[in-house]
Amino acid sequence: MPREVKNGDRGVDMKTLRKPDKVETKTSKSVASALPAEAGRSNVPASSSVNRKEVRTPVPNESQARPSSQRGIASSKTDGPSAPRQPTIQEWNELVQNYHKERDHRTHLEEVVVAFQTERDHHLHQYASLETELHVSQRKIESQNEEIGALQASSFSAMDSARWMPMDVGQTRAELEDLHASIWKLSRTYAADTWLASERESDDPSLRLDLRSALNHVVRFGSKGVEALDELTNVKRASQLCLAALISDHVAMTILESPFFFVADRKAFHDVWKRALKYDPKKAALWRSDTLRLVNPLDLESESAKIETAAIKQSIDVTCKNFATQYAKKIPEPLLRRLESSIHEEFVQELVIVYQKAGTLSMRLWVQRPSLRCDYLADLADIKFDIRSKILQAHSLHRIDDSEDHTHDGKLIKVVVQPAFRAAGTHEAEGYDQYQDKPMHIRHHLITPGRVSSGKSTFIEQVTQLQGIKIGHQYESCTTDVEPFEFELDGRHVTLIDTPGFNDSSRSEAEVLTEIANYLDFTYRNPPHLKLNGIVYMQSIQDPRMYGSSLRNLKMFKDLCGESPMKSVLLTTNRWDKARSCGEFDKAVAKETELRDKANFWQPLISRGARMVRWDSDDTRAGAVEIVRALMSAAPEVLQIQRELVEQEKRLVDTTAGNTVNEEVLRVEKEYQAELVKIRSEMQEAVAARDEEVKEALEQSKKDYERKLGKIREEQDLLHYERRNETRRMQNEMDDLRSAYDRKLEKQLSAQKLDFDEVVAKLTANQGKLRHEQRVAMQAEIDKMKKEKSGKRSAGQLIMKILPLVGTVVLEGTVKAILGQAEDNLVQDYLC
Repeated sequence: MPREVKNGDRGVDMKTLRKPDKVETKTSKSVASALPAEAGRSNVPASSSVNRKEVRTPVPNESQARPSSQRGIASSKTDGPSAPRQPTIQEWNELVQNYHKERDHRTHLEEVVVAFQTERDHHLHQYASLETELHVSQRKIESQNEEIGALQASSFSAMDSARWMPMDVGQTRAELEDLHASIWKLSRTYAADTWLASERESDDPSLRLDLRSALNHVVRFGSKGVEALDELTNVKRASQLCLAALISDHVAMTILESPFFFVADRKAFHDVWKRALKYDPKKAALWRSDTLRLVNPLDLESESAKIETAAIKQSIDVTCKNFATQYAKKIPEPLLRRLESSIHEEFVQELVIVYQKAGTLSMRLWVQRPSLRCDYLADLADIKFDIRSKILQAHSLHRIDDSEDHTHDGKLIKVVVQPAFRAAGTHEAEGYDQYQDKPMHIRHHLITPGRVSSGKSTFIEQVTQLQGIKIGHQYESCTTDVEPFEFELDGRHVTLIDTPGFNDSSRSEAEVLTEIANYLDFTYRNPPHLKLNGIVYMQSIQDPRMYGSSLRNLKMFKDLCGESPMKSVLLTTNRWDKARSCGEFDKAVAKETELRDKANFWQPLISRGARMVRWDSDDTRAGAVEIVRALMSAAPEVLQIQRELVEQEKRLVDTTAGNTVNEEVLRVEKEYQAELVKIRSEMQEAVAARDEEVKEALEQSKKDYERKLGKIREEQDLLHYERRNETRRMQNEMDDLRSAYDRKLEKQLSAQKLDFDEVVAKLTANQGKLRHEQRVAMQAEIDKMKKEKSGKRSAGQLIMKILPLVGTVVLEGTVKAILGQAEDNLVQDYLC
């Protein structure tokens, strides 16, 4: 029996739900059929937390489903049990929708949790990676700090030992003097006590000839020849002096003078270096310094550096030992004592020690100083002794300690014991030609400025005795260019430089100034960096007065020279012979006095050191030669315009002389402009008056002044001329020379049919000798060539492109191996 439902009972009979009547069954089926297949099957995921019992949708009884009013009516009609009520379709759909929403929400939450866990794992992995990188970076920083500390310690150690820092002048001089002291000590110990005793006893003429030949390098015999040996007999300790002189001379020539004395192929290296010095001394000094650094590693802590340094030291010692033992056999017998064989061996051993000491010093000097100059007796010509000289100093044997003692001044030096060594600059080739002591200028340069027809060319012809020198007459100049004339005087090389005058009727002041400035600029800017020993300023004593052009020429002369060189100026008056022949000698003397005493003439120059001299052209050559001799002993000077153009890098118009010319040009231009304005005004009046004759005359005057203005503007252009034409000409010459070498070298390389890969392999093997930037440049050219097709790759072209970038250091082995010595010399010529 079904359970009776009491009034107000809202319970649900599960049996009733399981056994609905037919109508309700249909309804249930219709609802079930309306559900999706998933809902009908109750396919809840296994991971879902929904209980299976909760999936079953409870079916409310009829009382619950029916409205309250109906429930009340029904219950009032009967008190019996009511039938169970099925949910409506709407209610059933709402329940299903709620279920799906809850399920979707739970699914979304699960996905969010999974995504969060995934992201968390990713961040944890990133954190672990960053932490690992941090530890690695910290270890790298610690390692780099250790390396930096070691490098700093090495650098400070190197600085303390002054290994790469330039030796100061005092230290250089002290070490050279110490070397000389060792040579002098050796000479005192082993030199013969009695000068030439063995020679007189043996009376062997060959000994005298050998001795004379050997001493030629250190003793000046003059014209007396072998007989002059006897004059040295009375010189105290002459044998010691000569032996020391010979050893010093040989040490200088074989060891100190050549940076590559210890290299097996020393002559080839020395020749390349000397040839490069002629073209670019600074680059040659840098090349030499870099090459020597390669064999003198700075980092002496590494084993490889220690091994390399030891090998170089052994090479130096062996080379110096060979030099010493070979020269010991060549020392003239009369200079040495009669030594037993054992004592002679001691002499050779001590000589080896001296040479090895010189070798070590030479290496240090050439690494730490870019220039080391040795002046030998042959280089010094007939230099007379001067107690104040820094180049030639008397030996302590002569006991000349007082700098005011001039007893020996003017006497020819008989023996030069120690060659004059001079070092200059830093290892970076700065100041490579700035020696501490002034070099002895064997070449003497004299310039001869003056007015047109003042006798400059005649003077040069008389002194030089050269044929073909053009000499002008009246007021027409034959000197249109700056022209040097070279000749020998008293065994010395002299150059007289003729210049055009500023009062030339055929040329403007700007043109003359530009010509002189270009010459002085170029010769001072480039080797041998010309300085003038003296200036001969010519003035005809027959000029009636110092008129405008003469005063103008004098002012230009002062602006060119400046104040400092005035002590090297000879104000020379000429044509005294004509003054005598014309009976105007007294007038000429009065003119000379006027020139000397007047402030607007030569008096300011004389007050600054210039001297006045007379030159009679009827004295032929003698008088002119004496004038030149008077200036040959003067110290070389730099002219004001050379200093302004080269050292101060001024434009010509900004120099003192250029400004003087420019002021005159501007003054004349202003006058011409005023005249043109006046002419135009008069032309307008002539046009108004219809005066054709006056108009034509004014038109011609206008053209003349416009032409003059054009000339003035050309002069201004000359003054602003910044050596463009000269620079272009020199650049063209260099380009032509380089092109010729390019063609010749490329022809040689092409003839060899070189293998590209073989050349690259050799270059790569040698690249350790290069600096970093050179290696990068070379590798870039190799990579660029490798991109070409195999048929277009050219080993010759590769070498041609690399040559200007890396020089010969990396190529010396490659080129010699591939091309041979002859072509390698061509490469050296190309680089020089």
